Amino acid sequence: MSRRHLAIAVAALASWGAAGAHAQVPADEAEQRAAIRAEREAAEALYREREAVCAKKFIVSSCVEAARLQRHDTIKQLDLRQAALDDARREARAAERRAEIASKESGEEARKREAQARERRADAQRGGVVKQPAPPAAKPATPARAGKAQPSPQERAAEEARARHAYALKQLEAEARRQEAARRNAEHARKTKPAAPLPVPGEETTSSAAKSSDAAPRHPASAASTP
Repeated sequence: MSRRHLAIAVAALASWGAAGAHAQVPADEAEQRAAIRAEREAAEALYREREAVCAKKFIVSSCVEAARLQRHDTIKQLDLRQAALDDARREARAAERRAEIASKESGEEARKREAQARERRADAQRGGVVKQPAPPAAKPATPARAGKAQPSPQERAAEEARARHAYALKQLEAEARRQEAARRNAEHARKTKPAAPLPVPGEETTSSAAKSSDAAPRHPASAASTP
């Protein structure tokens, strides 16, 4: 390799190495990939040039190893940049695909809404008669209960609940009637209880005299006249 090519390669590597991994790269993907290819070629050219220089030295192995390590580090950084570009491209393609799917779905939804709106307008123009879906065909009745639909479990449960409620209500009403009848009977008996009879005239005087004589103190009979 000529000294001119070597100088170009060294300048390219030095410029990229000074900027580091966060160097500002062209915004266009094609330019970035072209720059990576150029830097990769420059790294390979520099390695071959250093390898040739090392061959002229007394200690060849250490010189070549140093050149190989430098090339390895450079290529590794270039590979990372290349992978970042590949990831960005895949993400961009995935985003485009998602956008296409969303656009297609939104377009279909818009067409569906438009068709429904047209149908509603047509129905309004015909007098507001809206087409109703045909009711499902009734299932044929079983021979045992022809012409009468079988109640569903929910309907049977509701009917049983209504029957229990009606029975309980009747029981409460009967108990209320019994209590009311007992109350009326007790009230009637209290009002119709006979009063105590009045005392017979004359008996009250005799009774009072008897009571007075019973209440008077009794003394022992006095002895005969004193001697």
